[in-house]
Amino acid sequence: HDFITLNEGIDRDEAYERTLLEFYGHECPPVVAPILLADDFEARSLVGEHLGTLFGKKASLAVPQRGVKKKLVELARTNAERLLERPDIQHHDLIPRALQKLCGLERLPVRVEVFDNSHIAGQAPVGAMVAFDNGTFDKKGYRHYHLESRDEYAQMRETLTRRIEGFETNPPPDLWVIDGGHTLLLLARELLHAHGTNLDVIAISKEKIDAKAHRAKGGALDQIHTPEESFRLDKNDRRLQWVQRLRDEAHRFAITFHKKTKLKHDQQSRLLNTRGISQAKIAKLLSHFGTFEALYAAKEEEIAALLNPRDAKQIKALPPDEKR
Repeated sequence: HDFITLNEGIDRDEAYERTLLEFYGHECPPVVAPILLADDFEARSLVGEHLGTLFGKKASLAVPQRGVKKKLVELARTNAERLLERPDIQHHDLIPRALQKLCGLERLPVRVEVFDNSHIAGQAPVGAMVAFDNGTFDKKGYRHYHLESRDEYAQMRETLTRRIEGFETNPPPDLWVIDGGHTLLLLARELLHAHGTNLDVIAISKEKIDAKAHRAKGGALDQIHTPEESFRLDKNDRRLQWVQRLRDEAHRFAITFHKKTKLKHDQQSRLLNTRGISQAKIAKLLSHFGTFEALYAAKEEEIAALLNPRDAKQIKALPPDEKR
């Protein structure tokens, strides 16, 4: 089972649509069985078409009226009602509600997406997004991106833009959390506004000491930023700890993906070195193509235009299994 908290103003049609897209929207289930619904909803045919495309075969969204399937739906509703009577379920959103009040959020932050970027001296830059839903991390909702930008501001712009482009198939959450200061928060709001999306955004960063952000243990405290103001909460404040937990998971995910990307980057660089391609030439190629995948997919003429015909021929002659 899973839980979905409905903010004020959401209707049953939107609840069904959101639940189905979030539950099935990330990967094809091992068995495509009929999906039984207790109620019909306006976008049922559209959601069915989208899931059918995802599954690779027709998706059946049925509202049974009688028989065994009707009894299954009634049993599911009974189980849901009993789950909602549990005391721990009644109080699981106390901290999100306290954060909503503190930060003046329009929506209760039930589903949250958290963003961070990672690189070393501009090398192998990546963007990362983790998803948090109803008190748990939703690993199926995690996303990572290979980036072309080299500075922090442009990298976050690229990461957030990539996520916004996916809103049509993966709807926006209740809240965005940005690992960064007020400048990156304003960037996120600017991009959302340009897309016509109304979404709460906050950011978390280390307070600056001597114009530098100190991440070391015992250094500066974390701050929470909203569009209107910034908060320096006590380190034992559960609202701060809730946001820190999300930020730390995004940071872990970004670092892990960066290390994997950097390792692949180094392996491919060594491979090209054996073919007489210098590090300076590799840097020039990556500056133009962005990734090794794009480089290897390029035409020989494009590579020759950047380097020379001999180097281009050497690169295109690499065995396919070595370019992975």
